[in-house]
Amino acid sequence: MNLQDKNLVKQKLMNQTRLLKSLGVHGLLISDKKMLELHNIVDHSNDKNNNASNVKVLFIGSNLNNKSSEEGKLFGNIITKGMNLKHENVSIIDTDPFFKESSPITNREELVSLIQKEVDFILPLVIVSLGEKNSQLILNTDKPLDELRNKFYNFNGFNLLCTLDLDLLIKDSSKKKLIWEDIKKVNREIDDEK
Repeated sequence: MNLQDKNLVKQKLMNQTRLLKSLGVHGLLISDKKMLELHNIVDHSNDKNNNASNVKVLFIGSNLNNKSSEEGKLFGNIITKGMNLKHENVSIIDTDPFFKESSPITNREELVSLIQKEVDFILPLVIVSLGEKNSQLILNTDKPLDELRNKFYNFNGFNLLCTLDLDLLIKDSSKKKLIWEDIKKVNREIDDEK
């Protein structure tokens, strides 16, 4: 979906919202997945400073947007200190909604579709999948993360790297060396593209 289409969708949603408010409706029940899609559409079309070409890395993981959580703080440190990136150089897809509802096959199709839409919009240099469940779902495999990590995979023409879930690092700090190896590999890929 290009920016013009997203702006049309946003305008249509805003018009429908005004109409519903005028009828006395103050809220609707929307599934987490649909809400995530709506947020992505509105965020991209609403952010005047958002320049998709600035995004270098798309992160796919759980609880990354929550800056007050331990995962969110660790993620912030990885971006700013470990990768020397600014927040405008990063895009995030939160996968929590994909593990709360429906079947794994439906989840995979919807997650891959959402990732593809995001990739088409921002054209990242690298995609990083955090955690075994995310990586297995995206790559449609049952291989353990030990076999998947620290390698680049082709995701529709983009480099995808699988690494550890941040929750695992919080529980076991000895795993930091492994994620640091993966982050260095991503950093080299980004540097090669400059």
